[in-house]
Amino acid sequence: MPNYRYIKGRAKEQLIVRQAKAQGCLSFRSAGSKSQIDVFILNPETKEITLVQSKSDKIPDAEIKRILTKLLQYEGTYEVSAEVR
Repeated sequence: MPNYRYIKGRAKEQLIVRQAKAQGCLSFRSAGSKSQIDVFILNPETKEITLVQSKSDKIPDAEIKRILTKLLQYEGTYEVSAEVR
């Protein structure tokens, strides 16, 4: 029996990724992850990184605040390096 909550959540994450890519961003989802980050978006034009925790259903404001507090721990300036492995 399919897990409809997973399917609905995955569809929303895929929509977010498609919308970001349509705007010229590098974007991917953290498939199957139980982490705080469901979608990663890097905008090469503005040099901004957006971390998204996607929810398929409406959630209370207190829950939104709790999630944002966790995500904002990653806020700051980072040095970027590149590798080919």
